Amino acid sequence: MCDGCRLECQVRAYPLPAITWHVNGVELTPSPRFVQTVVGEQIVLEIREVTRDDAGIYTCRARNTIGEASTSTALIVSGTPSIHQPIVALNVYENAPTPIRLMASFQVKC
Repeated sequence: MCDGCRLECQVRAYPLPAITWHVNGVELTPSPRFVQTVVGEQIVLEIREVTRDDAGIYTCRARNTIGEASTSTALIVSGTPSIHQPIVALNVYENAPTPIRLMASFQVKC
């Protein structure tokens, strides 16, 4: 998990548009992890505590009574896995299912 990412877009429109953010075509619901701020023409989506599940196509959409415009970008979240428990030898018997459980996590880079 990384601390966060900022996605920015600039919007100039009159009348003032409603701004929505979408990920993979689905409108984002504001939450403590997805915070939108507007400063003048600058629209910022802050994604806090980014995880691999946050990867996708993010779209900033501006809509007013005259029309609509949007721009999109891809958020790629990558990292390397690490295993948190030692690997132990197992006795495995033919035709007998043997579950193997490992606990792993990813160090995310964004």
